Amino acid sequence: MALTQMNREEESLEFYDLAIQRNPEDSRNYNNKGKMNQAYLAFTLDKMSRFEEALQYYDQAILRNPEKSIYYNNKAITLHKMNLFKEALQYYDLAIQRDAENAAFYNHKGLIESAYYLSAYFINYDLAIQRNPENANYYNNKAQALRRLNRFQEALQYYDLAISKNPDDPEFYENKGKIGFHFIQRLLYNK
Repeated sequence: MALTQMNREEESLEFYDLAIQRNPEDSRNYNNKGKMNQAYLAFTLDKMSRFEEALQYYDQAILRNPEKSIYYNNKAITLHKMNLFKEALQYYDLAIQRDAENAAFYNHKGLIESAYYLSAYFINYDLAIQRNPENANYYNNKAQALRRLNRFQEALQYYDLAISKNPDDPEFYENKGKIGFHFIQRLLYNK
């Protein structure tokens, strides 16, 4: 991670190649090369716009350890970044099959579904909230989806819940303020 923070991605990739050469059966090395660090979600290869290569390494990680849910999730994130939404949803489903208690997987799936108005997207936000009710971002994400559908009253309730869970995040207040703007726009232009 330190090398990527110093913008030395190529050098960092070389070290992962060495790790793979020395222990080709360790699925973590392939996954890590694909994402470099869990927190950065394919940070190095994505930053270098090397999505196809990242996908190959996720495939290798999955092949070597098919029960590791995070590998499917990481691949889904990269597919999402490539605008391959149906494929991303399939990999989120595979991640959820392996770890149904991971709220982030449902949230990620809900983000794709709500952005493209797919049918059952609210259920994934509800599942994320149910599994981790303290995560304010899940309430905010559901509010965003409700706002896009002009369901302003419900959106306000979820923004309030997000704010109550994390009153220090200014994004939640800003998003709640956008409700008034959208509501006024609707009144002015939809008469």
